Amino acid sequence: MTEQTRSGRMSELVLLIENAVAPYTATGMSVRAFDTKLIITADEAGHQEVAKVIKMLRDKDDTSPEPQKPAKSTALPAAP
Repeated sequence: MTEQTRSGRMSELVLLIENAVAPYTATGMSVRAFDTKLIITADEAGHQEVAKVIKMLRDKDDTSPEPQKPAKSTALPAAP
């Protein structure tokens, strides 16, 4: 995947999380992209909701007709 495409997809993912998850968290949530990593500042419940969204997106990719590369396991760190 080209760097420009990767950057665009990360921007889309950040916007999705900001619009679909962040407004419904009990505490404030900050979402940023750093290269191919997500930097999320939220409480534990916020991290769990983001993990659900990412899982749904991965599951959707698994059902696509084109073969996909295996996704790297990315554990979300617990909120401090």
